[in-house]
Amino acid sequence: MQGTLASVAHAALRAIIHNVHVRRVPGAVWLIRHAAEVLLGLTLSGLVAGLGLYLAGAHDAADAAWTVVGACGAGYALWAIGEALAHRRLGVDVIALLAIVGAIVVGELLAAAVISVMLARPWRRCRWTRWRPATCC
Repeated sequence: MQGTLASVAHAALRAIIHNVHVRRVPGAVWLIRHAAEVLLGLTLSGLVAGLGLYLAGAHDAADAAWTVVGACGAGYALWAIGEALAHRRLGVDVIALLAIVGAIVVGELLAAAVISVMLARPWRRCRWTRWRPATCC
């Protein structure tokens, strides 16, 4: 009885949060529907911008761009972990989060940006095609 009560309370809480946040914020529904494209666009453009800045000699600006891309990847990994835990499962997103955070901590910001782009890529492929690889959520 306690397990079903907890699951009902959890579902009700998720519905309340969804209604409060999504319906009251303009554009939130569009962002949820196009989150894959936005995430991949942000991470890929930040990676390319950082490479351009690095080649132009602006190493600090390149590091800043790659840090932002890494933060986007870490944010997505945290969101994916939360979604997985809500369904009582856990995926490789934990490893990706640890890799991104570890790369940022040791100063390998390009590596954090590359991992973030890699993390964003399967999600987009799953939405655009009928083929569902094992890495799809």
